[in-house]
Amino acid sequence: VGQYYAKLDFAKMENALIERLVRALVESNDEMAMARNACDKINHEQWNDDDRNRFIDWVQYRDREMVEMVCRRMKDPDYGKYRLLRYYHWQRIADKGLPLADEVATVPKYAGEAYYMKGELLEHSQRWADAIQAYKASNREPDSLFRIAECMRRLKQTTQAIAQLREIENFFAPQAPEAALRIAWIYRDGKEEKQFIAALRGILKKYPRSGQSSTAHLELERLGVKMGGGVDAD
Repeated sequence: VGQYYAKLDFAKMENALIERLVRALVESNDEMAMARNACDKINHEQWNDDDRNRFIDWVQYRDREMVEMVCRRMKDPDYGKYRLLRYYHWQRIADKGLPLADEVATVPKYAGEAYYMKGELLEHSQRWADAIQAYKASNREPDSLFRIAECMRRLKQTTQAIAQLREIENFFAPQAPEAALRIAWIYRDGKEEKQFIAALRGILKKYPRSGQSSTAHLELERLGVKMGGGVDAD
């Protein structure tokens, strides 16, 4: 492979051929160093950002250095940073992703998503208080509110977590059954059986056609609680 590679004249090769070479070096020969070198030979003046995106969709499963190389050569530099942030977020590379998220957050077009990805990177790093602040800045309700409630739970701020989930339940009808079920789980994990049972019964009463209602029904059966009557959720 090395002898063949040394004979190549990249100046005479079109991008499509170089790209096929990169793929072959990675997939058939496991020659990552040569693949990176070949990737560096791609004529980026002849590539547009759609070409780069397509290549990244393939290489992101194989090599971080080539992802970084191609993202930094995007004709739209803001998009290049955003695309690289998506990669760092997906791979949970916090040391690279967090400072880049702050950069991307200065671009209005990507700010909300950048803060949300920053929040998840912080959350995965167990920096829950910092994650809450990032989620608040993301303006991606109700998803961000669910993440905030989870971070509060991790911080053992049970009362605040329940209040956050109540807010979702009260103001976001499609997500209300899920918020109610998560409240029930908090009571369960806190070994507050009375409140847990009440929360499950409340789900049956308020959201009888939801999947969460089926889950609540099964939980009540498991606990040996008779259906109907008893204490409802507040």
